[in-house]
Amino acid sequence: MITFVLLEIIGLWLIYHKLVIPVDRLGASLWVFQATAISLFFTLNGIVYNSVLIARENMRIYAYIGLAEALSRLAIAMILSYLNCDKLKLYAILLLVVTVSIQFCFYFSCKKYPECKYHFFWKKEIFEDMFKFASWNTFGTAVWAINEQGINVLLNMFFGPVVNASKGISSQVNSAINNFGMNFFTAVRPQIVKSYANQNIAYFLKLVFNSSRYSFFLLLLVSLPLLFRTDYILYLWLGQIPEFASSFVLWIIIYSLINVLTNPLWSAIQAIGKLKKYCLVGSSVYLTAFPVGYIFLMQGYNPVIVFKVLVIVRLIYLFVIIKIVSDYVSFSFRDYFSLVFVPILRVTVPIVLLARWINSFFAQDFLSLLEVVLVFFLMSFLIIYWGGMTSEERLFVRNKILHKR
Repeated sequence: MITFVLLEIIGLWLIYHKLVIPVDRLGASLWVFQATAISLFFTLNGIVYNSVLIARENMRIYAYIGLAEALSRLAIAMILSYLNCDKLKLYAILLLVVTVSIQFCFYFSCKKYPECKYHFFWKKEIFEDMFKFASWNTFGTAVWAINEQGINVLLNMFFGPVVNASKGISSQVNSAINNFGMNFFTAVRPQIVKSYANQNIAYFLKLVFNSSRYSFFLLLLVSLPLLFRTDYILYLWLGQIPEFASSFVLWIIIYSLINVLTNPLWSAIQAIGKLKKYCLVGSSVYLTAFPVGYIFLMQGYNPVIVFKVLVIVRLIYLFVIIKIVSDYVSFSFRDYFSLVFVPILRVTVPIVLLARWINSFFAQDFLSLLEVVLVFFLMSFLIIYWGGMTSEERLFVRNKILHKR
């Protein structure tokens, strides 16, 4: 409720007084804003049920609901292509319906669990711990939101809605490729929490390091065609490519590849429960992206500069939080470097160089795109197999393949 009220106050003030919106589209903008605010209200209340499914590792239901959501969004796109109306308003309303429906799906899927039965309960110590934990989580999320949405506001203030459209395209690409990495990591997260709760620190660290590596490899595998075929893929998708869209996509992918390494560390510190230092120091570092980006834009730089600033700040943030997490569990930066960074560099450098060379032999057409994707996948898999895996992991993969046969 607090979030919803704050949105209504601050959001409406921004729309009416700060954002650059054509007068004839102000009404549609308000529809989108209100639909988004209501969607957020239901999403925040539904997070607990989402978390229960993950904690209980009920990935089958989680996958079914995720598939239903994806198909619903595809249906929205198809419906919009056939109707002649204010598509922005209809898009916002249909997305709201999908969001609310999905949250109710999570609710009904969790009703059978005893922890999802509502009853009156009071225990001061638990509420104090939950409040502290939630407060630091909220602080970290607020900083992330300021950077992510603040960048949108900056681009709108300096360049108008056309550049915002390019930013929106890059965000869609970023969301699509990140889903692959997050779906993989969602399955790992409960094990990270459980291993720390059981004080199995060796396994806990192994999960953190390995999930960091494989999340990066998976994201690299998915994003590789986008890195080298950005213009053609955007042309297939949009027809006419907005200004700066290609550059935004390139830098947002680089940002995502760095950012994916922070997810296991965030889950690790949540499992440990010591969020204060992580959120205060880490978020303070990350928050610098907004004012630094503003300063560069004031100096007359083009909008791509804000993405470059985000990449540099996120890299610094990664090193800072590695140090913070290592203060609570016994591992050194050398351990992280040798078990995560070295395999990543050993894989990324040859993959990128080979992909650039391979890409030069293919034409810019749809058939060539399919061929490039296949070649990139096979080449990347082999390099990851030999350069990114330990001998124990390679043996595990071979055994799985032979067993399937």
